[in-house]
Amino acid sequence: MNAHTRSSADLIHDQAVEWVLRLEEGDLSIPEREQYEAWQRADPRHAEAISKLTQAARYFDLPRQMGIEADTLLQKLEKSTSRRKLLRNMAVLAGMGVGAGWLVHREALEPNLGADFRTATGERRSYRLPDQSLITLNARSVADMAFDSRERLVRLRAGMLMADVAHDGQRPFVIRTLHGSVRALGTEFQVRLLPNETEVVVVSSKVEIRTHTGATCQVQAGERVRFTASSTETPRKTQDGEMAWLNGYYVALDTPLTDVIEALRPYRRGIIRLDPAVASLRVSAAFPLDDTDQALDSLASTMPVEVQRYTPYLVTVSAR
Repeated sequence: MNAHTRSSADLIHDQAVEWVLRLEEGDLSIPEREQYEAWQRADPRHAEAISKLTQAARYFDLPRQMGIEADTLLQKLEKSTSRRKLLRNMAVLAGMGVGAGWLVHREALEPNLGADFRTATGERRSYRLPDQSLITLNARSVADMAFDSRERLVRLRAGMLMADVAHDGQRPFVIRTLHGSVRALGTEFQVRLLPNETEVVVVSSKVEIRTHTGATCQVQAGERVRFTASSTETPRKTQDGEMAWLNGYYVALDTPLTDVIEALRPYRRGIIRLDPAVASLRVSAAFPLDDTDQALDSLASTMPVEVQRYTPYLVTVSAR
């Protein structure tokens, strides 16, 4: 992109910000409204900039769902200068590609208020079940329980949990996700729901996986496996630090940067955007989950990446 194109894009972004601010004030005269409509028609990029900016604003104007106190947000936006600065930052992000580029937990935007078990942003919580089994939910996780005389069933609807299963010779203990079920044949195992698959890590004894289409797989202690609704992968050995999240840490061992950001996101209020250009960088380090600013600063100091904080709730990680 040449300098002329860049300055032209910046000008369009600035104009779009000003028009959005004026539209929000709601007191445009008829000539001003006609001027705005003429500006949009003058260049396809004008309408595109408005569309992207308003889309970005819709993502940001979900403070409650994203764990942001509404009063805090409103205080920051009381002054028009603050609102203008925020919108300019959104324009920058919109130019980077709003939509697929936003790395937002869908479950964070769709609260599961009726769930039996749930954790908020940055929260880990353990629950003792009626059979004395113990489940520990990672941040932004949601689960339901359905125990009867035949089965002890836990439905994992979002996030990740660790299960320490109490013995019951009459009723199997099963964790079900949208991809299939994990039946305990022992005691401790971890289940994580991902967008397109489910991951299982077995700490002791073994589990049996059954996909929705009937494919099965047994996973032994010290093994991990991912499965979809129709297939399972071959079990692999677990790595050190798989359970470190229980103690507030994420351990990366030659791990893609995208996995590190994925682990941090449930612990940070707001949005983290990862530039696809650096998503595959390999990382080996331990990061504090309860202090995501420290974790992000550590990435910036040890990796060829730049962390930009547009507001406390909008962060990007891109190539330096």
